[in-house]
Amino acid sequence: MTVKTRLIDYRDGDRVFEGRLAWDEAIEGPRPGVIVAHTIRGRSKFEEGKAELLAGMGYAGFAIDVYGKEAIGGEFDDCREMMESLRNQRAVLQRRLLRALQALREQAEVDASRVAAIGYCFGGTVALELARTGAEAARVPQPGATALMVDAARRAARRAAAAAAGRLAVRQRGNRRVGQGQDQRAVLARPAVVLGYGNDVLE
Repeated sequence: MTVKTRLIDYRDGDRVFEGRLAWDEAIEGPRPGVIVAHTIRGRSKFEEGKAELLAGMGYAGFAIDVYGKEAIGGEFDDCREMMESLRNQRAVLQRRLLRALQALREQAEVDASRVAAIGYCFGGTVALELARTGAEAARVPQPGATALMVDAARRAARRAAAAAAGRLAVRQRGNRRVGQGQDQRAVLARPAVVLGYGNDVLE
């Protein structure tokens, strides 16, 4: 596994935004893309790390920016003001998200027909707003949740081993496998599974 990253600029009018793409260079051809929407603090090492984890699992992770390139790393109060502004101007937020989606789909590493979005805190709202645009191929894998716990992916391998050993009851629904009694947000499935789940949710 060789995870690579690069910064990608995209525009909404005169404002420039900067996202960070992560992908596994060892995987040949396009792979599903996942937008990682940021918290109130804007794009940070947190979201970038999640995008890299996703890359290691077979996705192209894209840590997006909805505040503007010049605001990355800004003060908390400034970030809060920008967040509140976007919460009150959903059309502006949706337009910026569509620009980010377009930027992701244009990348050679990404299968433009298979794109999902996840978010953390304010990012959960952002992911749901993208779904509300009705954009083709935009999927939000977790209904009613504000976060898909990517950092719990490290525990997924142990759970899979436990299931194989018969220590964890697993139920099957279509192409989705979820441990009974487990928090569904604590499992990050492979690309085909997440995309199938997104289709189940939105259809």
